[in-house]
Amino acid sequence: MSQVAPTGVLLLDEVEWIDTGHPVLDFSEEVVVALVRSSGGLMYAGPHIAALTGEGWRQRSSRVLSVPVTTASAAAMYAMNLGTWRDDPFVVGTFGVGRIDELAAGLDDLTRSRAEGEITWGLRQVSYQRL
Repeated sequence: MSQVAPTGVLLLDEVEWIDTGHPVLDFSEEVVVALVRSSGGLMYAGPHIAALTGEGWRQRSSRVLSVPVTTASAAAMYAMNLGTWRDDPFVVGTFGVGRIDELAAGLDDLTRSRAEGEITWGLRQVSYQRL
């Protein structure tokens, strides 16, 4: 992190948790979490960025914001992501083309939903100051 000036501040924002409350979105989360894990990554990095330590850095703040997301907005975002990974060999081999096609159709339907209050995202916001 040598790009941060002395006494500069580094701001991090990562997903802590997602509560979808909808079976189509829950399945999408299941697939994405498994896909990210299969590559050795973390889908929910919020808890990890809150625990970072390093010589020459001091944590200045850490909080989790609860962010309501409309069902249509979440479905649209998930559908864009689906376009990126739907043909991934891990996804196809683990979940099957048929289930992924059903997911795509379900997300498409939800993009027209007027529902609110079903989905909340917890976003971890952390700031570190370079000493």
